[in-house]
Amino acid sequence: DIHTVTWESKMLSSLCHIVENMAIEVSTQATKVALQYSVIGAIVSAVAIPSALLTATKLIDDPYQIVILRADEAGRELAKCLLQSDERRPVSLIGFSFGARVIYSCLRELAAQQDIWEETRFPADNNNEGRKSKTFGKKKASIRFEYDREPASLIADVIFIGLPRVIEKKVLTSCRRVTGGRLVNCYTKNDWLLSLMFMARAGIPAGIREVRGVPGVENVDVTQFVESHTKYADAIPSILQHVRFSEP
Repeated sequence: DIHTVTWESKMLSSLCHIVENMAIEVSTQATKVALQYSVIGAIVSAVAIPSALLTATKLIDDPYQIVILRADEAGRELAKCLLQSDERRPVSLIGFSFGARVIYSCLRELAAQQDIWEETRFPADNNNEGRKSKTFGKKKASIRFEYDREPASLIADVIFIGLPRVIEKKVLTSCRRVTGGRLVNCYTKNDWLLSLMFMARAGIPAGIREVRGVPGVENVDVTQFVESHTKYADAIPSILQHVRFSEP
């Protein structure tokens, strides 16, 4: 069975329009820079390029921050739905762009709930030293509720595609712990949009490079299938075939 999670459709649509306008702005500014280079020289161009990028970043910054918050919240709610679902089969999670961020947040919540599961069923004592918490990161589970299934038994495969998130290795390690199958990070090296969004922020998002130092995480370069971040939706079938999703 295939299910689609719909969240904040209007907000995502609004962000998409802003991104399209930003692309036009950057393109226009780039043309101006090219003209300046031919007339005035390299010094003017060196100043104009950062100015164009700064303008574009301001266009997207506020709605981008709001979508980040909503994506993280949606991920926590997705974890709650999975924990309380009557479905007994493990599910695979696939998401691109902010959908991938929703999944990342979901896995973080499941990892935190896994700690609670183990703490309540295997209280720490001298006989259970091996069951100490393995979830890393400052944030503990934000929600407590009743469920019957172990959080680590819910997820089969996970595929991040163009994930707009700087990865903390320790946090991703805890996410890998609650993923029963494969955990794949699909990235593209020419994603100028993600590069632009994270230009003024610390770190490099997983959507534009390999995630290293986390055992069990596969990295797949899908640059050949994607022209830009806005083209991921059209490339999903090709990407899933490339990573051999659902193949034995």
